[in-house]
Amino acid sequence: MKNKIPWIVGGVLIVVFAIGAAVLGKGPEEPKSVAELPESARAVVIPANEEHTVVIPPCNTPVEQTTTDAEKGRATPGATTFELPSESEVRTVLVPHCQPGTGATNIAGNIPSAAFVVEKAPAANETDGAFEADGVIAKSQLVLPQGSDGTTIVVPPCSKETKGEDAVLQSEGGSKLVIAARC
Repeated sequence: MKNKIPWIVGGVLIVVFAIGAAVLGKGPEEPKSVAELPESARAVVIPANEEHTVVIPPCNTPVEQTTTDAEKGRATPGATTFELPSESEVRTVLVPHCQPGTGATNIAGNIPSAAFVVEKAPAANETDGAFEADGVIAKSQLVLPQGSDGTTIVVPPCSKETKGEDAVLQSEGGSKLVIAARC
């Protein structure tokens, strides 16, 4: 019996080391490129030629109310509104998709909106056309062309299940208000 104990302990140690080597031998997973990750926002590219006001309505609300408020210079509850001063470089604003079932809601039960102003967006060829900032990934772009009449831009966020599409933003009939299409 005394002769079997060293063999049993040795066999158990071999099995433990084999399992440990198999688990550790896999190594860390390769990080995914930005193009492989799911879209969680859409990008709004805004020229720096003049001051612009950006308004992001609350999630899942009629954009018409926010548009009416923006035309009259009134605030919309739950909307994210900010000014972009004129500068020398184009600015990129990332508008995160709505995440139903997460976060706080306002009195009407809507999820407030959000936006990230990116200091310097990566070149499109570096990320296969996607923008990424702090884990927020945008694969679709809304572009306000240089010289556009629009100075107030209303951008409704997409829902988690939908994707935005690339588009050029246009003001209608010389209006200062530009409304991005819903996703």
